[in-house]
Amino acid sequence: MARRLRYVPNGGGVVEVTARVFQSRFLLTPSAKLDDRIRGAIGRALSRPPGVKVHAFVVLSNHLHILLSVLSAYELSRFMCELQSRISWEASRAHGWNGTVFPDRYSSIPVADDAAQIERLRYIFSHGVKEGLVAHPFDWPGVASVHALQQQQPLRGSWLHRTALSQARARNAHVDERDFTYSYEIPLAKIPAWQSLSDDEYRRSCLEIVEDIADAWSAENERLGRSPVGAATILNQDPFAAPAKISRSPAPLVHATTAAVRKAFVEGYRAFVAAFREAAVRLRDAALAAFEFPAQSQLPPVCLRAGAASGRLESNSAKRALGP
Repeated sequence: MARRLRYVPNGGGVVEVTARVFQSRFLLTPSAKLDDRIRGAIGRALSRPPGVKVHAFVVLSNHLHILLSVLSAYELSRFMCELQSRISWEASRAHGWNGTVFPDRYSSIPVADDAAQIERLRYIFSHGVKEGLVAHPFDWPGVASVHALQQQQPLRGSWLHRTALSQARARNAHVDERDFTYSYEIPLAKIPAWQSLSDDEYRRSCLEIVEDIADAWSAENERLGRSPVGAATILNQDPFAAPAKISRSPAPLVHATTAAVRKAFVEGYRAFVAAFREAAVRLRDAALAAFEFPAQSQLPPVCLRAGAASGRLESNSAKRALGP
């Protein structure tokens, strides 16, 4: 089955991103140091071009979810490439893992309307609770944006400039790692649906969702006769283990709460795919100077290599994709 083209409508939009760990192993099991480095990786990725806004996130032991706003699929790709590579490095070092941590492409699903934004915000907040791991979203012992609501201050993390550290140690064996460790803040942006709310109103609205999640799943746990496993069990799990059963469903093309919004999105996506395919045909026919991929698309690598080598970058999308 062909991979679905990544698509962000012209002008940008909100997307929900999911990245899963190799074989669903618990390589992202929370720990004080790894959590600090994961937060640092998120903050570092946000501090660099492109301008991506993060609304909510949660890092479970074997996958992560992020709700963010981006201007294009290319910006999303750059952000996720930086984030996944840094988290992968830190998780591998933390557990002595020699293989890849994120073997598959991340999933990105556009969120097409205001109601869907609120729905996806609730979905991310509910992680850890809906799986029966903890009783309250605040109880999740790993990295999660709900902790910023709880603490009423931005989350921070550390990023270690390993290349500079290695170069310095090659010259001087007594270099202190702390001299190459930088602190990054994770600014959380309001979802566009609630952009008009004041900071206090936005926090209260988010907290209402959090408390409703806790109450709803408390009743569900009682009905099912189960008790949350608790933070201690999560922290002590084997990072190389994996769940006995993995439940997954096909990713939808878009998150939308009405048929009209979904139809409009599908029409836009089909027009985008048609334009992309037409450009791909011209590229296949060696008409590099004439390729005009849709402005919001992520260009095929061959375009970047060939365009950079020949200097023939006729489209604005190609110029933007190559960067300065």
